[in-house]
Amino acid sequence: SPLVLVFPQQEVGTTSTAKNVTLTNPNASALQINTVTPSGDFTLSSDGCTGTLLAPAANCVVSVVFTPSQTGTRPGTLTIVDAAANVPQTVSLSGKGILVKPTFSPTHLTFGNVPVDVPSAAQTITSTNPNLVPLTVTSVAPSVPSVGFTVTNDTCIGTVAAGATCTFDVTFTPSQTGFTTGTIIVTDNAVTPTQSITVSGTGIIVTPTVSPTSLSFGRVQVGTISGPQTVTLSNSSL
Repeated sequence: SPLVLVFPQQEVGTTSTAKNVTLTNPNASALQINTVTPSGDFTLSSDGCTGTLLAPAANCVVSVVFTPSQTGTRPGTLTIVDAAANVPQTVSLSGKGILVKPTFSPTHLTFGNVPVDVPSAAQTITSTNPNLVPLTVTSVAPSVPSVGFTVTNDTCIGTVAAGATCTFDVTFTPSQTGFTTGTIIVTDNAVTPTQSITVSGTGIIVTPTVSPTSLSFGRVQVGTISGPQTVTLSNSSL
């Protein structure tokens, strides 16, 4: 008891907490328990049954743990071999292996004021695979490219080794003035397959520059017109 043992989701390469299976001898005479053997990604963390001569109405306990070797549903069987007529007896085992989502540093980006139509300096996000097995990243992209955020220098798409890091850069090129927010979406094979990083910035029109900032015409005879002097107005936004 029980005849079916289902484990909760477990990170690939890590070991679950144990679940117990109790064997009870319903016979009027002692019963020899020869072996208790799990299959698949399941092992015994403790075995109080193998080699035991189980008295009538007595019981013994084995503890089963789940260490998924890959993602997805992982089936197994606990097989008990004893001296009973209906040997062997079996317990159905199952669990699901998962990959936990990567972490990001920083978790959001703020670009501040950026002139309209001028690319900002790139900011870098570092992603870490916390799993004990590789993580597969299929996409790193802004959710709405038209708002001005772009991803460059992406080293994350593909396979990220266990415990390894990768990076990608984000730039902001505002198309209009005002505050803008966006999201960078990372898609992978973690149990939560999409992760998001919030990005924001403000498009501005830069105040034009004037040169020179003052003019001196010297001495000019009353009623006459001085020689012209030039003032240059520059738009430094572009």
